[in-house]
Amino acid sequence: MRPMSIRTTRSEVLEATEHLPHEAILVVHGFEWDEYERLLDDLRDSRQLRVSYDSGRLRIMSISPEHEEYATAIEGLILAFCDEAGITVEARGCATWRRETLARGVEADACYYVQNAHRIIGKRQIDLIDDPPPDLVVEVDLSAEVRHKFPIYAALGVSEVWQYDGETLQFYRLRNDDYVSVAASEVLPALSIDLLVEAMHVSKTEGQTAARRHLRRKMHSR
Repeated sequence: MRPMSIRTTRSEVLEATEHLPHEAILVVHGFEWDEYERLLDDLRDSRQLRVSYDSGRLRIMSISPEHEEYATAIEGLILAFCDEAGITVEARGCATWRRETLARGVEADACYYVQNAHRIIGKRQIDLIDDPPPDLVVEVDLSAEVRHKFPIYAALGVSEVWQYDGETLQFYRLRNDDYVSVAASEVLPALSIDLLVEAMHVSKTEGQTAARRHLRRKMHSR
């Protein structure tokens, strides 16, 4: 769906979010950082919205049940894989990552610490001034609008982004301040695109539990 672009106040933005159709994007220009932070507080219980901020440009997306289903299924597969492989992973869901000095902030559909998991285990509050960004973020992209987040992730130093469009999955790796498509993940190198997509097809037809069992069987059959 094409983004709706407006210039308005925080209260008007809040009202507009109540009427956003699924997968629609609200774009606001000239939004101040302080107002962005207040808006995050206003929306802290709204799991059906994803908010990003890039140098005064605010974007709010209303996700669909299908979107949430895919994000949850992928998270289950990642956690199952790491459990079977003996890999330490810390999931941080759709947490907000932001830095005022960069005038950028973003919420992924899911995010994970793997290489840097030991640095944030036990921390209830993570501050990107002193703490590392997630090693991996996952974006479910059913509306072809997620690429606007990539410059924000790059500025924050996120090493890897996975993008799933409901059928296909792509891995992107940060190289020289931009993301390039790669054939294999460097965060979880043994977890292939083919295995994830295959398991996601199982999830759609047989459910998420069956998908996780399928992934584990494939891992043990190698």
